[in-house]
Order: sequence, then C-alpha cells, then structure tokens
Amino acid sequence: MTDWSSSTTHWHSLGSLSFRSWLAVTAAVFLLGVRPSACSDLSGSRPNILLLMADDLGIADVGCYGNTTIRTPNIDRLAAEGVRLTQHLAAASVCTPSRAAFLTGRYPIRSGMVSSNGYRVLQWTAASGGFPTNETTFAKILQDKGYATGLIGKWHLGLNCKSSDDHCHHPLHHGFDHFYGMPFTLMGDCAQWDVSEKRAGLERKLNFCFHLVAFAALTLTAGKLTRLLSVSWMPAIWLTIVAILLLTTSYSVGPLIVHADCFLMRNHSITEQPMHLQRTTPRFLQEVSSFVRRNKQRPFLLFVSFLHVHTPLVTTEKFLGTSHHGLYGDNVEEMDWMVGRVLDFLDTEGLTNRTLVYFTSDHGGSVESQLGNNQYGGWNGIYQGGKGMGGLEGGIRVPGIVRWPGVLSAGRVIQEPTSLMDVFPTVVQLAGGQVPQDRVIDGRDLLPLLLGQVQHSDHEFLLHYCESFLHAVRWHQRDRGAIWKVHYVTPRFHPDGAGACYGNMVCPCSGDRVIHHEPPLLFDLSRDPSEAHALTPATEPLFYEVLERVAQAVKEHRRTLSPVPLQLDGLDNSWKPWLQPCCGPFPLCWCDQESDSQYPEGLMGLEQEGPHPADPAALWAVRAPSAQDKVQRVQPALAMEPRVHRKRAAPAARNSLSVLLIVCLLLRTCELKAASAFKPNILLIMADDLGIGDLGCYGNDTLRTPNIDRLAEEGVRLTQNLAAAPLCTPSRAAFLTGRHSFRSGMEATDGYRVLQWNAGSGGLPENETTFARILQREGYATGLIGKWHQGVNCETRTDHCHHPLNHGFDYFYGMPFTLVNDCHPGRLPEVDAALRAQLGHYTQLMVLGILTLAAGRTCGFISVSWKAVTGLACLVFLFFVSWYSSFGFVGRWNCILMRNHDITEQPMVLERMASRLLKEAISYIERNKDRPFLLFVSLLHVHTPLVTTKEFLGKSQHGLYGDNVEEMDWLIGRILNALEEHGLTNTTFTYFTSDHGGHLEARSELGQLGGWNGIYRGGKGMGGWEGGIRVPGIVRWPGVLPAGRVIQEPTSLMDVFPTVVQLAGGQVPQDRVMDGHSLLPLLQGDDEHSAHDFLFHYCGKYLHAARWHDKGGGRLWKVHYMTPRFHPEGAGACYSRGVCPCSGDGVTQHSPPLLFDLSRDPSEARPLSPGTEPLYQAVIATVGEAVRNHRKTLSPVPQQFSLSNVLWKPWLQPCCGTFPFCACSQDGDHSET
Repeated sequence: MTDWSSSTTHWHSLGSLSFRSWLAVTAAVFLLGVRPSACSDLSGSRPNILLLMADDLGIADVGCYGNTTIRTPNIDRLAAEGVRLTQHLAAASVCTPSRAAFLTGRYPIRSGMVSSNGYRVLQWTAASGGFPTNETTFAKILQDKGYATGLIGKWHLGLNCKSSDDHCHHPLHHGFDHFYGMPFTLMGDCAQWDVSEKRAGLERKLNFCFHLVAFAALTLTAGKLTRLLSVSWMPAIWLTIVAILLLTTSYSVGPLIVHADCFLMRNHSITEQPMHLQRTTPRFLQEVSSFVRRNKQRPFLLFVSFLHVHTPLVTTEKFLGTSHHGLYGDNVEEMDWMVGRVLDFLDTEGLTNRTLVYFTSDHGGSVESQLGNNQYGGWNGIYQGGKGMGGLEGGIRVPGIVRWPGVLSAGRVIQEPTSLMDVFPTVVQLAGGQVPQDRVIDGRDLLPLLLGQVQHSDHEFLLHYCESFLHAVRWHQRDRGAIWKVHYVTPRFHPDGAGACYGNMVCPCSGDRVIHHEPPLLFDLSRDPSEAHALTPATEPLFYEVLERVAQAVKEHRRTLSPVPLQLDGLDNSWKPWLQPCCGPFPLCWCDQESDSQYPEGLMGLEQEGPHPADPAALWAVRAPSAQDKVQRVQPALAMEPRVHRKRAAPAARNSLSVLLIVCLLLRTCELKAASAFKPNILLIMADDLGIGDLGCYGNDTLRTPNIDRLAEEGVRLTQNLAAAPLCTPSRAAFLTGRHSFRSGMEATDGYRVLQWNAGSGGLPENETTFARILQREGYATGLIGKWHQGVNCETRTDHCHHPLNHGFDYFYGMPFTLVNDCHPGRLPEVDAALRAQLGHYTQLMVLGILTLAAGRTCGFISVSWKAVTGLACLVFLFFVSWYSSFGFVGRWNCILMRNHDITEQPMVLERMASRLLKEAISYIERNKDRPFLLFVSLLHVHTPLVTTKEFLGKSQHGLYGDNVEEMDWLIGRILNALEEHGLTNTTFTYFTSDHGGHLEARSELGQLGGWNGIYRGGKGMGGWEGGIRVPGIVRWPGVLPAGRVIQEPTSLMDVFPTVVQLAGGQVPQDRVMDGHSLLPLLQGDDEHSAHDFLFHYCGKYLHAARWHDKGGGRLWKVHYMTPRFHPEGAGACYSRGVCPCSGDGVTQHSPPLLFDLSRDPSEARPLSPGTEPLYQAVIATVGEAVRNHRKTLSPVPQQFSLSNVLWKPWLQPCCGTFPFCACSQDGDHSET
C-alpha cells in the first residue's frame, strides 16, 4: 500500500493525465467511498509488468477468440479478468522482425531487422546480424527507471558481431539484466524432426555437390584406367577426398545444427549444449518463479517468451494425447497450463493487483507446417493466410489480452486496430519513462484506449511489410467507421487456391511467387474481416478516394524512412565459425551445467499440479476469483479542454485584394508577374566539368570568356551556387528533378558512381518528374541538345525507357552517353579502366600458367599432353579476345549521336560535334521563336578528351584545356546572338552553370586537362569540399532582373526546377519531397536571404558534409563528417585513383566533425575547434539535428547504379548496322556555322 504523496507523484510520471484529471479522480474516490487502494496501482507505486508471448500461435487457437475444441482456460481467465483486443496486429509475419518491432515500438525496416533476399529471420546463432546496438528497447528504458528486467525463453535477435563472446546483440546489451533461455529459436532440427527448417535444405545442397564431385572423380579415374586421359592420379584422389568430405558432412549436418543452434544460456554463459528439450518447460517455469520471488519487493519487467507452439512442438509426457487436435493441440494446452502457473506465481506472492499482464503471439499460425495429414501449425480462424504472409490478416492478427485488476475493466472488448509496437510506449509510460525523441516511434500508448478515456485507437494507418517490401496498408477511417485494407502485393499460393504456399516453409515476399496488383486490391474489414470479397469501383463508390488517401499515407510514411544496414541480408545472415558460441572444444560443443536436482520434483515431473491430465475435468478446473480480484475498478478521466474556433475573415477583407493589386501594379515587384504572364522562353546552358575559377566573371584573368562575362554583366551572378553531387549523372538527375539524386536511386551505393555504358539498364526512373515534363504540359516546346547521361534502355535496345523523350523533352539531338577518352582514338581508356587493368593482369597470369605447363611438359616434369596445353592456351586466347575486343568497341558502342529515337552517327566524329550542336541549337530557336520554348543546351565542353576545333587550338594560355574553355565561350556567344537576331533576348530567361567542379586528377603529358576551382578546396568527385560542388550560376532576363547584381546566398542547381516551373505557370509536384526552392524571390530582390537553411552534400550514398546558413547570425557554417584521403598525402587530389572514393580506406571519418565558417574562410583552410569558436558545440548540435530530420525524409528506392544495372548488356546496346560492328553516318558533313 502506498501513501497519497507517492500517488500524486506518479500521476505526473504517467504524463498522460493532467493535474485537473487527478483532482477529479481523487474527488470521485472520496465521494463514492472507494478506498484509495483501489487506485493505488495506477497512481501510486509503478506496476510490475509481465509480458507473455507465444511463438507461432494462431489467433483462433484460443478459447476466448472463438475456439471451442482446444482448452485454454487460463488464457481465457486472463481475458475475462482483463481487456481483449480483437484487432491486435503484429508488425511482421515472421519471428525476428516481429520481435524487433515489439521491443522497439518501431517497424523493423527502421532498425534493419528485415531482409531483401529471402532470408526473413536470423538463420544461425553464429551469424553476425542482429539487433543493432543503437536501438532502444523498452527494457533499456525500464532498466534506467530502476526496474528489474528479465527475459526468459526465446530471443532470436542475434548474439555476436565479431567474436564468439562479444555478445553485442545479447539481451543483456539491450536492457535486460537477467536472461535465461535460447539465444536462437526452437526448430524442427533441434529434435531431428521430419519437419525441418534448415537440415533438409543443407542436405540437398551437399548431396548435389557430392554427386558432381564424385562424378568428376569417377570420370578422371575411368579416363586414367582406359588411358583416354593423360593425367596423374592426384586430381582423382583429391576429388575423391572432397566427395567423401561432402558425403560425411551431409550425414552429420543434422547433429551439427543441434549443437550450433539448440542450446541454453543463463546471462552470458552457456549452461546446456545441446539443450534437453523435454526439460525446458519445467526449467522455464522455475526461472519465472525464481525471478518473481527475487524481485517482488521492487518493480520488475518480466518478458516470458515461450518456445511453445513452434515446431517441433516439444510436449511433456503428461500432456501428450490429451487434446482433440493431435500434437499441436497438446502443445497449445501445455502452454496454457504454463500461463496458469505463471499467474499463480503472482497470486502466491500477492502481486496480482500490482502487475499489468499482457499476452500475445509474435505472429499468426504457420499454415504450411504439416506432414502427411498431420497439421503442426496454428489455426487463424476466419482470417486468410498465415505466418510469413506479409499483408494477409491470418499472418499478422494475433491475440492481445491485457489484465490489471482494479484499474482495467474486466471483460471489456476493444475492436480498434492496435499493434504489438504499442507495447513499447505503453510500458514506458507506465514506468514513468520517456519515449525516445530522436527517432520515429510507430507504436502508440494503449493506456487511454484501455482506460476508456478515448473511443478510438491512435492508429489511422498501419503498414504491413513482407521483408523490405510493402505488401498492404490499412486505414482506419474513424468518421465513417470503416477499416479499409489495401493490398499491393499478395503471395501466389501453391497449389493455386490452396490458401498457403505448400512446399515452402513460408510464402516468399517478392519475385515470381507474388502477385502485384494494379490497381491494388481493396477490402472493407469492418464488413469483410476475412478478406473474401475484393471491392471494385463498381461495388464501392469510394474506391478511388480510398486508394488515393492510402497512397498519400504511404508516401508520407516513406519520407520518414532512413537507409540502415539490413541485418538479415547476405553475409550478416551466414554461419561464421568464429562467432559460434561453444562450451567445450569446437566443433564438438557440449556441456550440461544444469542439474535437475535444483528443480522441485513437481516442476520436473509436473505431478504437483494436482490431478493427472487423464482427468480432464480436474486438470482444467480453474480457481474462483479471490476477494482481491473483485476490487472495484476506477477509470480516471481526462478533463475536457476547450476547443479553439477560428473565425472566417470578414467579407470586406476580400475587397482589400483589389487595393493590394493596385498597389502591386505601382511597384516594380510586379514586373516579374507581368513579364511571366506571357510565359518567357527558357534557355538553360550547362557546361561539363567546368571549374568555377575558369571564368573571367569569377576571377580568372588569363582565360578569355567574354560572352559568359557579358551574360553576367547583363544579369545576376550567384557566388554560392552549388551542385547537388560532384559527378555528372547524379548532379544532372538532381538538376532535372529538383531532388537529391539518391531520392530517385541515381546515386551510388558502392562502386560505380556514374552510368558506364549506353547498354546498361540503369537510368532516370520513369516515375521521376523533370521540369521538362511539366513545361511540356504547360504548352512549351521542350528541347535537349548535347549530353544526356541519364540512361537509355531498360529491357530491349529500343524501349528507350530512360530516353529524354520519355522525360518531357519533345526534341533531342546529342549524346545519350557522355564524352570520354574512349571516344578519341589514341587517348588513354576511361571506361572501366581499373577493370581492364585487372583483366589484363589475369590474362598475364594465365599465360604464365600455360608457359609453365609447356615448360614442364618439355622437361618431363609434368605428365600432361600437348593437346591439353594447346586447349588451355586456346581458352586463354579466347578469354583475352573476348574482353579486349569488348573494350575495343567502347568508342563504337558508347560514342554515338541520336536525333530523337534514331541513331544518326555511330561512332560519332568528334571534330564535327561543336558545329553540329551549335547548328541544332540555332535551328531549334528559329523553329520555336513564335511559341514559348525550353531549350536545354548540355555542352560536351569541357570534359575530356577536350576535342577542340583547329580554329581554337593553341590560342589560350592554358594549353588544350584553356583552348576548349574559350571555344565553349564562343559557342555560348553564338547562341546568345541567335536570340538577339530573332528579337528574343528580352523574352528569354537564360541560365548558365556547370554540372560540378573541375577535374583536378585529369592530367597527361599534355599538361592539366581538368578545370581550376579557384580558391576552393577539392574538385570533381569530392562530395563535401567546395571545389567539387561550387559552380557558376548566372541568370539573365533583361528588363526583369537587375543587371550586374551579385547574390552571395547559398543556392543550388536543384533550385532551377521550381524556378522554371513557376515561370511557366506550372505546379511543383506535391506527392514527393522537393529539395529545390524557387530562385525568383531572391533574384527579383523580394527576399534578402535564400530559402535554404541547410544543404546536404553527399558522395554516393554517404553524407560527407552539411552547411547551415545561420541567417540571424550572418554566418555560413560547414560541417564535414567525411573527407577524401588525398594521394599523395597533402596533394589536394586523389591522383592515383582518377577520382576520390566516397567510403572505405579512401576517406577520413571525423569525430568530432570538422567545422568551418565559410563566411570568413571560404577556402576551408582553417577548421574551427571548441577552443577557437565558442559556438562550436551549438553549431555541431544544430547541424546534427538537421541531418537527422533530413534523413527522416528518405525512402528506399531501387538503386540505378547497382552492378546489375550498370554492367554492359548486349541486348540493350543501341546499334545501327550489324551488331557488334555498329556503324552509320546519316548526318553527313556540315561546315561550321
């Protein structure tokens, strides 16, 4: 019993009840004559928390959920004395991810506890994947609040990371101070059962390998005996040894699995390996009893994670054959008996009224668990599907029972959607803890719903994943009382219509074994809970409205996702011998430190439970409720808060619009609106690899760029204009879409950072919206002339899924790829240069091997025929020819010209490109001078190989690179002259930039072939340094924008998207995150500052730096988390690599991060420290918070630069003529314009 002062304190610890609510309840207690003890469990000392979780239990296996043939009186009693949830949902349909979500209150995709390759749960105890250490469990929070925290039973969330005893994923590293149970999971293999999870599959693979190797050994032996093969006996002997090892392993894999995965631990020590399955039930009960007794004087959290009712359904002898449903029914009834014993422990210690008890299952029953006519999995009642089926109700709808005598109403049923993730905030709230604020928590506190303070669940939407794939979403439309369920993907049952995937352990999540629904399937669960009748537009008037609302919710949800390492993928989910927990000599791990004598005889033999199970009536007799159980319940009520009503503006206020319009017309700020009313032409000019320090208007006094300088004099110059990426493909993707390139998958995860071939399948996704597409809809003529480098094809060489004409341009002339050295005969190769060097090295090694064989044969040291030597030599020659000839065709396959969908020149003649592109640009302006047009001139200058016409060769002071820059300037002058000749200068919005900074590593015997980035550190390929991302930005619109103005605010290439869309009268997409901001208020002078508070600078998928424009303080901060490691050291570039890498040993990770004040140190020469900058910690914290908020907006998307997308595919190769000798020239010669 607690006093009223402690009660008052705990009202504040609960947080969900206001002081006025407390007063109301207190008054009610005294007025009604109810003793304070009736409320003491809620408002006094913190309750104990007992969480009971079954494994693979079907919701319909329990009496209180409708089963009349399986006896579960103790679970039914729990429901009768508490609250039963009828729409209680698991966050995943298999063990590991569901339990991860339960412990963290977060979808498992947020912690990486999912896979994308079919491994849906942890496969081995000795895998390195597992529960990340940076995840916070409710156990950790309750431990910090003074609770004793225990876990007894199954864990299945990983164990080790780097060694067999580091226990990085262990329960004791996640908030539990006591653990007894299985670090893995019970499975059929633990009992050498016929229903096998792993053994059968491994045996099949090993047997297949054995047959292959044995066949090879027999073939060599037969060839040797018949003298058809002139080989020694050694290969046959070694193959025979390997075959014997494979066969032996195949026969011993079962016992090895038992020793590797089926063992018991107490805290960090292995106590039994392998475990004795028949003794686990009494041992677990004894552990529960002991934990309750040890901690009855302090608040405790006990999570009892049953091994029941997972296969192999280990059941003690006393319960075998007592149910009506075979072994599975026996196991369920034994589990119910265990639940009853646990509840009795609470009664014995007088803890019932002070303990919140919760019972559930981790997911639905396993429909596929059967052998012959025997069903070994659960029954999911009326609900379709089962374990492993991501979206179907049978796999995710689970029991949910909550009992807290004296606080929660007995026998109450709640039919609102709730989730296992809700347990996290609920128990944290009860313990007086704080839900983490630094991450997304998907669970909702159940207390208001359980107490009856609210009518509806706090979940409006719940998303149902299968691995990392979204299968279904439910929408609780409270105002209509409807619960809609939208299925995007469902499993393909086998056999067809069987309702399960028999032949597999569980249904797959992706590939050809699922069905993608377009339009999605729609069900109304409030009327059709079994999902039997899919709705259609004809049968449901709200069909499209529901789909649209759910789709919007999915987009909003995906913005909250951040990329994290997937713990269940690849090597992380493979067996590693150095991680194998083992007591005794490895691999013969064996120990038995548990003594049966320490357990009471009644627990071991189950005799103390009273009657023998042969007497069902006596066995299932349930005790009558005690007087304590009948304590009057008091439900606290929250005080009603007054609503705030907003008044409508007076009608007269609308009349002020006319006044404002008149004032606006008198101000110069309306010049933009007046000018844009007729939709200006838009000319975008982008150089390739141009350094900001290469132009006269940006400080260069040795290179002549008079036309670009004139553009700056007549317009606005941006001094902090930034590319979204330091390389071509991702930077241009961001420019076209107004979004960081990683949002569209146009950024490297690792490896290739730009598209490598015309015949790759990666490219700008079709679901991305470019500014060209929007302007095309607004009636603009849209043209692209020059470089594309955003992909061409997906599945065939003519589908052109990534082509400019599929992204809003109605005219294209230029290179679908990019200019590279391979386009110019005689230059050093550029495409896959490192791979070519590796293949050349392998060829040399093979040739050396052939020569060694030949020498050994000649000298008689090796008994091998000349035919074999000759055959191997031919194979090596074919290998060399295949890769060398493929790369020999790079220029022919990548360096092509296209007009719209047609190839006009293959390979292209570089010397004619400048004149051709200029002619096309001028022609396009002439053709469209009488209508608004968008022309994107994407120059090939000044990318290597710096092809320059003879008129400009040798004219500059900076060699070939300078010649190329000056020719580029001349080309721009000719295009600007074309506008003047047609009287379009004043009606054209012109913008000039580069896709990123100059290429410092581009050097040869001809000298420096890359650009100069002025005072800015770094260059092309360097994600965070200014030299790689600070680019020219010049905007001219005579009569609208002031001439000669300089803006020193941070702007981005991504800003061009919303700017030109606004100019054209279009609408920026609202269904996705847009990173760009319209430049018009800044250019026009309406706004003093850029709309960017923060800008993030990535290198591939890695965040290298972030900048914060502190407008109030007038400071521009730059924080570097990673920087490239220059080579040679201190050289300022990565000369040995071509471009600097984004990760690995090629970067330096800074902790704490580097901090620069760009407003005082734009060249990033002097990093600040806490000693030199008082605001250091505050800036680092502010930027860190911005990074976290930014990452919440990220969503996983298909990676366009994955190896499979980047590799050359012959069936995708654009070709005019006969493949592979593609050749044509349909343009003919053109003289320079």
